[in-house]
Amino acid sequence: QVANDGSFVIPRVPERRFRVDLTGLPPEVYFSSARYGGREVMNSGFMVSSDARSGIDLSIASSGGVVAGVVRNAKDEPVSNGTVLLYPSNRDNPNLIRTASTDRFGVFSIPGVPPGEYGVLAWSDSRSKAYLDPVFLKAVENEATKVVVQRGFTNTINVRAITP
Repeated sequence: QVANDGSFVIPRVPERRFRVDLTGLPPEVYFSSARYGGREVMNSGFMVSSDARSGIDLSIASSGGVVAGVVRNAKDEPVSNGTVLLYPSNRDNPNLIRTASTDRFGVFSIPGVPPGEYGVLAWSDSRSKAYLDPVFLKAVENEATKVVVQRGFTNTINVRAITP
């Protein structure tokens, strides 16, 4: 149960390593920080022990960046119903991965992106979940379009579709 001040208690937490993720946030909002025992643990996770009495402080931020653009194939035609993958250059936090679909004109938009450096990949098959395979990502990362996201700004880019 969440108190009026936003705090809550989870009793009997087992001793192990944890990572935190927040889901269900509005599109323009992003999960910006997780602090446990006074240190940032959003990317690294944290270890809970039986004698620990530390709380975890979670922060969200509004005015995330936006990555938008058009996906085109090798013939320079728009890719409709394609998949767009936005992934952080520093892959320590898989929670920063975002996906979007293109419309019939090849246009996509990904709002609420935390500031940082990202790679953008796209392909025509909207059902492909190839991005879940780290071996695939490693093999195609040199084809990614690079983008630096800043808080409150829209990055408009053109992306060339790859063949997964």
